This record gives sequence, C-alpha cells and structure tokens, in this order.
Amino acid sequence: QNNMTRNFFISNYHSAWPIDHDDGSCYYSDMFNYLVYGGSKNYLGHSKKTGSNVFVYPDAVFSTSLGAGEGEPKSFLTSPYCASSAGAKTGQEASGWGEEWAGNTCIVGSPATVYDFSSCTAGLVPFTAINMFHTPYMRAYVNCGGTHTSFEAWQNRSYDVGSVVLGPVDTKTIIEFGRQLLGL
Repeated sequence: QNNMTRNFFISNYHSAWPIDHDDGSCYYSDMFNYLVYGGSKNYLGHSKKTGSNVFVYPDAVFSTSLGAGEGEPKSFLTSPYCASSAGAKTGQEASGWGEEWAGNTCIVGSPATVYDFSSCTAGLVPFTAINMFHTPYMRAYVNCGGTHTSFEAWQNRSYDVGSVVLGPVDTKTIIEFGRQLLGL
C-alpha cells in the first residue's frame, strides 16, 4: 500500500484534483492531508482509502477549458465535488470496488452536491461514513448513477452513517482545521 499523509496541497491553474493518482490506480491511502480547491477522485481504480482529510472549497475550481465544446465543462475532469468516482464496473476489467471516503471534512462555498458517483450498483459505491460537510444553508446533495438526491435521502439508504451536514465556517476556523491536522 502507498501512503500519502500530512501534506498541504493547493490545486490551482485549472488543475482538477489536489491528489490525482493515475487512472486505474489502486492500493493508496490518502490520510491527514489538507487539500485546497479540489476534491478526491477515483477513475477506473480500486482499493483506495481517503480519510481524515480536510477539503477546502473543492467547488471553487471548475474549468470550462477542457470541455467537449466551446464553454461546455467536461465535468469529471474539473469536478466541483468533495468526492467523485467514475468508470466503476464489474466484469473482467472491474473497477470502483474497495473505495473508502470516511472521516473527512469538506467545506464548500455553494449549495453543494458533495458526491458524484457514476454507479449506484452495490459494491461499486464507495464506502462513506463519519464525514463532516460545511455548506451554505446546511444542505447537501449526491449524484449517484445519474440520480440527484438529497443527502438525507442518501443517508436513509444506509450510506454515510455518522456523517453530518453543518453550516458554513469562517476563514479563521478553516485555517485552524489545517493547523490542527498538520500539527502546526
């Protein structure tokens, strides 16, 4: 297993992901990182754990420069989500299984769709639990298998047990989250 821990990443210049493991990668553990302007992603990989991280404003970076047409965003490449998983499938080239996103804090600045998962097939939805989301208006949403649902409905399906959606936090608190996480 490969471990990435106690890092401070700022995703800028139209980069989409603060940590971008190669497509199809597996056996990574990304823990105790402070990540600004980007969320977590899986694409065609499996068995990655993302936990105890702080994601700050993953919804702030959304580039249309990589779009399929003029002004059209290519959403997976520049996703404004706390976590995203695409390409999950079963069969000979199976991917998307064994993914975990737990114990994280994610702070968003707009009414938030916090997850975007391409599959809602049992076993291909990342394990999610004990996360804390700070959103305007204390509301969050999930895209799963092409269906957009409220976070409450998502939890009623037994996902994100122990997770909470809270109100916004101020800049001083966001910085303090980083200091505590990185031991500064």
